[in-house]
Amino acid sequence: MKKLIYLFIFILVSISGYGQPPCGSNPAAGNTCATATPICELNGYCGNTSSSYTPDAWGSAGAPFGCGFLGLSSCPGTGLIGAFCGSLENDSYLSFVASSSSVSIDVWVYNSTYGDGIQIMIFSGACGGNITSYYCDQLTPSASAQTVSATGLTPGNTYYILIDGFAGDVCDYTFAASSSSGISIPVDVTPVTSTICAGQSVTLTATGGNGTYNWNASPNLSGTTGAVVTATPPSTPGTYTYTVNSSGGNPMCPSATMATASITVNSCGGCTVSAGNSGDVCEGAPTFNLTATNVAGATWNWVGPNGFTSNVQNPTSVPVPTTAGSYTYTVTATVAGVPCTSTTTLVVNPTPTINAPISSICIGGTTSLTGSGTPHASTAWVSSNTAVATVSSSGVVTAVSVGTTTITYMNSGGCTITQVITVISLPTATIAGSTTICSGLNATITFAGTPNATVTYQVGGGPNQTILLDAAGNASLPVTPTTTTTYSLVSVQMNPPTGCSSPVTGSATVIISAPPTVDAVTSISVCSGATVSVPAFVSNPTGATFTWTNSNPSIGLAANGTGDIASFTGVNPGSSANTATITITPSLSGCVGTNGTFTISVLSPPIANAGTDVNICVNALSGNQIGQPPVAGNTYSWSPTVGLSDATIANPTVDISAPRVTNYVLTITNAGSCSSTDNVLVTINDLPAISISSDVISGCNPQNITFSSNVTNAVNCTWTFEGFGSQNVCGTVSQNYTNAGTFDVGLTVTDLNGCTNSVLQSDMITIFSQPDASFTATPTILTIDFPTVNTTNTSTDALTYTWDFGDGSTSTAFSPSHTYPETAGSYTIVLYAASGPCIDSAKVTVEIQDDLTYYIPNTFTPDGDEYNNVFKPIFNDAFDKQSYTMLIFNRWGEVLFETKDTEFGWDGTYNGELCKEGTYTWKIVIKKKTKDYRIDLNGHITILK
Repeated sequence: MKKLIYLFIFILVSISGYGQPPCGSNPAAGNTCATATPICELNGYCGNTSSSYTPDAWGSAGAPFGCGFLGLSSCPGTGLIGAFCGSLENDSYLSFVASSSSVSIDVWVYNSTYGDGIQIMIFSGACGGNITSYYCDQLTPSASAQTVSATGLTPGNTYYILIDGFAGDVCDYTFAASSSSGISIPVDVTPVTSTICAGQSVTLTATGGNGTYNWNASPNLSGTTGAVVTATPPSTPGTYTYTVNSSGGNPMCPSATMATASITVNSCGGCTVSAGNSGDVCEGAPTFNLTATNVAGATWNWVGPNGFTSNVQNPTSVPVPTTAGSYTYTVTATVAGVPCTSTTTLVVNPTPTINAPISSICIGGTTSLTGSGTPHASTAWVSSNTAVATVSSSGVVTAVSVGTTTITYMNSGGCTITQVITVISLPTATIAGSTTICSGLNATITFAGTPNATVTYQVGGGPNQTILLDAAGNASLPVTPTTTTTYSLVSVQMNPPTGCSSPVTGSATVIISAPPTVDAVTSISVCSGATVSVPAFVSNPTGATFTWTNSNPSIGLAANGTGDIASFTGVNPGSSANTATITITPSLSGCVGTNGTFTISVLSPPIANAGTDVNICVNALSGNQIGQPPVAGNTYSWSPTVGLSDATIANPTVDISAPRVTNYVLTITNAGSCSSTDNVLVTINDLPAISISSDVISGCNPQNITFSSNVTNAVNCTWTFEGFGSQNVCGTVSQNYTNAGTFDVGLTVTDLNGCTNSVLQSDMITIFSQPDASFTATPTILTIDFPTVNTTNTSTDALTYTWDFGDGSTSTAFSPSHTYPETAGSYTIVLYAASGPCIDSAKVTVEIQDDLTYYIPNTFTPDGDEYNNVFKPIFNDAFDKQSYTMLIFNRWGEVLFETKDTEFGWDGTYNGELCKEGTYTWKIVIKKKTKDYRIDLNGHITILK
């Protein structure tokens, strides 16, 4: 489905009451849409629906008269014929560029042949194509202006005005519009010329352009921007020129960006005075001073707002008007009955206000202040104490530390107002009440912190709950948990308006006591006559008391007791183990817990066996275990402990990672502390030491490399070369590498002791491919206007690239572009393509040629002195001298001078006689050295005498 976007333009016609402006010098409207004349002047654009205009119409007819405007439905026809609100007989066309979304034009219709008037249509679209939108109306002859207004336009777009004689009527018409008409026109200034007496001023007004105006700063101009400025030329008689610039005019109109006004200053007698003041003030300031330049013998009279008058030259302590605004004060100096006047403007800037949501914030918090009016460009917001709080350029205050600071806001007029900000500490909170209770009893959780703050806490990790601290900063929470429960702090928040909050940590736990248990006690074995030490009993939870009983008092321990068991001497009257069972009962908070038991055995001495002697290689896979299987109840101790996996077990393994000879002694102790010893000799033979080397470690393929090792007393050697197999040689060996890449090298050796060792050196050898460097450069012929060359890298088998552009610049990119200095010359580009140490290079030379530049004066003085007697253009060396031709014409197009020599200029004569002062036209034909076409240059030269 096609979607159409229409530009809706509403045209309203009303009668304007001001007078018709005189006709300006403007070109006639175009005969066709394609040749529409651009509107470049609005103050009196005159035209005629002459019968010489022929219809320029396209498309098909629409609905009856009136469709598409004045609220009626759109026309079903196509193109201009379908859109127009009547028939086309003698239509002509204008075009304009919209500077706003609406336009307003006043139209006078007069000198009508038939009394019918004209039809005006405003539309947009392509000439000869569909009209995207339109509106149309008839304007009858009238002595008053009829205003045509259109809205809904897009600024910057081009629109067409169709003017057609109603029913073929031949009429004259005049268009006029203000500078705010919405139509882009060239910048203009009024008055263009004016004559004043010394000391007087002229108000200059700029119109047209884009509405933004910049003026030359002198002589004596009141400002350099704005549509209206006041020019007060120097008192010296003469003519002074003022220039205004503004862009954005209709690009189809010439001289669209600059206009000038000239002011002639005459010496008129009387006096000259200039008024001034002590400068802009802020609203509420008490007084200011007025000044006037000295006029000898003058009497003075000042007048100003609020009935101010003064008869002194420089009034002081003048009351400032109480409200903001601009106020004009006029001074009149009278000398011999002749007055001269001047004015000065006092600007009273408004006192700003600050909107402060809150005046107190917590450390780390922020608040946004809003100042009235336009902020000062550089110092809008200032904090008197940045250690307390800072303020951003947009008025955001950030609290830093406790204290107060004064925030000052300054508006664009330099007027200030202050706001005091207080920074307070973040709220705090703590929690207490941890205790242990029996099930069913009560406990109390207490909170403390910032008075009147709200504390958020959780019970057992559940949802947030709150409690309010009193004026003293305390609160209590009675609890009766059925299980052990933790009460945890989350945050604390102060009450409004501050409302600061802070995360807090801390917890209190109420433990519900369960029946206690006793930690397991390891059973004890000792030799007869040794001291038996029983460790202290430990309960879970802690704090329990204990009672115990002994099943066999013959071990030397009483039958029962309370608390921990004291040390005693073990007794064994027989040859077998004498064992007793000890039963422990814990009690806590009136609850009796579960019994625990352990045994005490009194034993006989053990028999030690360290095993047979060991002879083994370093890092052998087996055969490194000594001793015998363990016997339950015995403990084992080996000496020395070095090299053993565990010196406290019956059959440890020996660390055979290093060569040595060690005599290990085993001591066996049973549960009764009875012991015996035995020894074993362990001999560990070292592995053969291996290191390998090569005459080179890298190169370009193919590369033959020689390898060697430090091996001695070897009975077998095997070299392995990654990707190339192996060689069994116990000496120097060579290997030829034909492929690129990184390669491992290994060597396995077996010595006279039967010990085997291997070494593998990963990526020991690196072989690189031999690269082939090549590239193209486009273009190879450059100009100083476009000195950029682009490269295309076509190299192969390379890993890195280095470019040297011949002007001191380099690059490591793959296919870089490079811009040379804007000077003529030739440069050689060199590409170095590398793969490791393997390098290849390629070269291309580019040339930068100079571009055409020239200087052509606009004035010369052929008066016979030694200066500026000949008009001669100056060119650089970038043109073809054989192509040069210069012609000089007078105002009737007659050729006065011709030359084909750049060194031969015009001396201002024709047929041997010096030409009159005035402006003449020159034409120069020239061709660049680097181009095949010729260039026509045209301009004007003025002869001054």
